[in-house]
Amino acid sequence: MIRKNPDGDYPEIDNTAYIDPSATVIMHLAVVKGTSIFPETVVSSSKSISSTDDAKELKHVDKKLKEFAKKVIRANLDLVRGYKNE
Repeated sequence: MIRKNPDGDYPEIDNTAYIDPSATVIMHLAVVKGTSIFPETVVSSSKSISSTDDAKELKHVDKKLKEFAKKVIRANLDLVRGYKNE
């Protein structure tokens, strides 16, 4: 899952990268190039992943953390929408 940051920008995903559908790429300044992102892993803000070794170092996400991350992102997007509507 590739998520927008609160400003509405997507992470930079090069066309040479493969992102597993169960992986999550979040926030801004994340860059993925020339490698695969494995199932149930997270690429967080400001990470640059450009090799298999980099990808292997990513943390795996348990279900509770994944749900928490979704709530945080949803809250951030709601805040941004609120600021834009004022």
